[in-house]
Amino acid sequence: MQQVVELATPAASSEDLASEVLSREARRFPASPDPNEVLPEDWREHPTITVPHTARVLGVSRNRAYESARLGELPTIRLGARLLVPTAALRRLLGEI
Repeated sequence: MQQVVELATPAASSEDLASEVLSREARRFPASPDPNEVLPEDWREHPTITVPHTARVLGVSRNRAYESARLGELPTIRLGARLLVPTAALRRLLGEI
C-alpha cells in the first residue's frame, strides 16, 4: 500500500518566480556603475578607470567601449577579472597630452 504525502506549501505565483529569477540574476551579474552617476571631474587624477567610466568619458555605449577594448582600439590593463583603462593612455587618445 502506498502512502500519499501532501505538501502544505501553496504553488508559487508567477510574480514570486519572476522575483526569484531576477534575484538570482542580480547575484550572478553584479550591477555596473550607475549610468546616472556623475563621472567625477577628477578622473584624470586616477591612474586607471573602468571601461564603463571610459565609455562615459568618450560618449559611447558601454558595449562599444568593451568592443573597442577587445579590438585593441582602447588601451587596457587586465588585473585578474578587472579590465581597466590607464588614464594617461586615454588622455593621449583624446589629444590632451
